[in-house]
Amino acid sequence: MTADRITNDGSADRSMAYPATEARAGESFLSISYLRGALWRQRVALLGIVVTALAIGLILTMLATPRYTATATIRVNVDNTNILPGQDVSDPFIQVNEVRNYLATLIEVVKSRRIASEAANRLDQATMRSLTGMDISESSRLAARGIIRNSISAELPQQARIINLNASSTDPQAASAIANAYADAMVADSVLGGTESNSAATEFLEKQITEVRNELRAAELTANEYARANALIGEDAEAVSVNNDGGARTITGSNLANINEAYINARSRRIVAEQEWQAISRLPIAQVPEVRDSPAVQALRSRLSELTVQLSELRERYQEEYPEIRDVRAEISSLQSEIASSGQEIRDSLRSEYQIALRQERALSTERDRLSAATLDEQDRRVQYNIYSREAQASREELASLLARFNQISSAANLQDGNIAVLDYAITPRSPSSPDLMRNMLLALLAGIGAAIGFALVREFFDERIRTLDEMEARLGIPALGQTPYSDEESSEVMLSSFSALGEAYSSIRATLSYAMPEMDSCVLQVTSSQPGEGKTTSAIALAVRFAAVGKRTLIIDADLRRPAIARQFELAKQKTGLVDVLYNRTELASAICDVGIDNLQVLPVGPIPSNPVEILSSGLMGELIKKVRGSYDVIIVDSPPVVGIADAPLISRFCDATVFVLEANRALYGQARTAVRRLMDADARIAGAVLTKYRALDAGQNYSYQYKYYQYQTVEK
Repeated sequence: MTADRITNDGSADRSMAYPATEARAGESFLSISYLRGALWRQRVALLGIVVTALAIGLILTMLATPRYTATATIRVNVDNTNILPGQDVSDPFIQVNEVRNYLATLIEVVKSRRIASEAANRLDQATMRSLTGMDISESSRLAARGIIRNSISAELPQQARIINLNASSTDPQAASAIANAYADAMVADSVLGGTESNSAATEFLEKQITEVRNELRAAELTANEYARANALIGEDAEAVSVNNDGGARTITGSNLANINEAYINARSRRIVAEQEWQAISRLPIAQVPEVRDSPAVQALRSRLSELTVQLSELRERYQEEYPEIRDVRAEISSLQSEIASSGQEIRDSLRSEYQIALRQERALSTERDRLSAATLDEQDRRVQYNIYSREAQASREELASLLARFNQISSAANLQDGNIAVLDYAITPRSPSSPDLMRNMLLALLAGIGAAIGFALVREFFDERIRTLDEMEARLGIPALGQTPYSDEESSEVMLSSFSALGEAYSSIRATLSYAMPEMDSCVLQVTSSQPGEGKTTSAIALAVRFAAVGKRTLIIDADLRRPAIARQFELAKQKTGLVDVLYNRTELASAICDVGIDNLQVLPVGPIPSNPVEILSSGLMGELIKKVRGSYDVIIVDSPPVVGIADAPLISRFCDATVFVLEANRALYGQARTAVRRLMDADARIAGAVLTKYRALDAGQNYSYQYKYYQYQTVEK
């Protein structure tokens, strides 16, 4: 987009007063200044996320259960030597380059189920109760085996034939007991690895073991035959823990538990569905929350609102029988029908959900009653089965005892020593090894910083606000006339001050505008913005004061027929006549123009606010007035309403030589500003450039001192 040079006859020369500004990518998303500005703009969110992450890390650390770690050390001897004369050594010779592999194999042996079972057998009563909550028994040792396997870890120090066995537990004494039990288990496993069964005691035990095995087999067959005859189907009693009734859970019992759980869930769903249906059954469809929150209904209502506004605008210009009005009314009627139909469908779906949930609850209730009767009948038949199962369990425990005794005698009869020895037993730790407060807080800090930066960048990515002149030029394609710093100064101070940062900024903008108006008798400038509150009126007054200060006869016309502000800014008394009266020749121009006490500057206020601003501006009277006053002034500045939402500014732009577009930094949205510029261009407006007001250097990623030193260059007296 280009600016127009104003010729001496007041027409616009479409040769470029400013170099064309091509749309470019703007500031890099990962540039230092962009990141600095983004972090400053999102500083509150960043700090909140980091503090929240630290708080969560602290809370989780405080709530975590302390765990203690005890370490036992075993030494591995890989030099195979005879302990007694004539002793056979069964271990193969280990080469030097295979020592590390052999030690790594022992690390894996530590994690095996066999070593875990041996270690569990060595735990005392107190440790067993601490781990499982039960006294020493077969089931408790089975449970302890899984617990201690998960709590043990082994590590191999560099350049050493040493293995550290680390045991972790919430009980410090249990941690040391587990580590020592594993150390003894590893030693015993090494000794038992090369034993031979060659004594009479082992032969006797072998016969006893065979007999007990036969008894166990017969007891198990009897229990299975009884279960088959009475249709008792369930898990193997040896593989699962015993229920409260002394038997394993059967298929019927499992089905009853599953059906009961399903019934509870179905009943909960039915209650929720019933409550939802009762809550909306008597409500009008439009008040049903699901209908209000439906994206489809919201879209239809949004479209209905747009058509209603469109119909209202059309009725202001045409009669009811105008074709376009009939079409809009028909479409409104169709949308209202669609909204009612969609609401009824949503309401019917909620009623269907309730009815389905009710039928499911009833079906599950019937099935639950049937399975309850079947389960009670099965329990009567399981009494004898439990007797057979206990007999089999007794034989099983006897067999396990014989096998344990057999292993002990075999170890005692073996004359071969193992290659593993305990170097240091574990001692009871005094302080917990986890949680680590400093480590957790550091991780929480890093996670919080990462999440905060990611949140800030995502938020910035979807932020369309314009903050810098470069962004404005690149995204809107119009040249920048300058920017004004954010200031708390009032407009009167802006007009009078010549050396303030705000005053210097407007002086610079006035000089830039003068470049677009070389050697001409009179120029009419329109000042507008995309939305209210962006500083267009202040900019119009400030530019008028600066033009008057350089000797230009200047007139400000307040053309904002809806919310005039020029008279209020100059603290003028309420005017009985003004612009509208002059346009309709109800008063003379000279009597409506006001002096404001500034040389070369006069003001034409609105006067009484009219009720039909669009009709007034569309009549062409504004153009006739501008032609009348053009010869009396060097610069005529027209303060017009914002562009978005009303048609006043595009209508006024037809009678002006150039348009100054005002945007507020950190507030003006790109989409809204682009729409405003497009509307002005569609009205053939000649945009001289844009002014970025209320610029904050820190929000734009600039240095802090930029805000206060950029516009000030003057001698400081000492």
